Amino acid sequence: MSHSELKRVAHTLSVVVCTYDRYNLLDGAIESLLRQAAENFEIVIVDNSPDHERAQKHGEKYAGNKSVTYIVEP
Repeated sequence: MSHSELKRVAHTLSVVVCTYDRYNLLDGAIESLLRQAAENFEIVIVDNSPDHERAQKHGEKYAGNKSVTYIVEP
């Protein structure tokens, strides 16, 4: 997802996770955040990994989840 595609929504809580080629740990972190009891929150993942194609494919896992925004940095 590009910066221009971000939806502007008012959230009571935003969690931003920056990652660099740590997919083995990232999924667990996202799943843990999604299990939280907080309402009206967003999770923003900023992926700075060198393999942009892999990062894009990884982000597609969360495309259907409205709470997760996955950004692949160029």
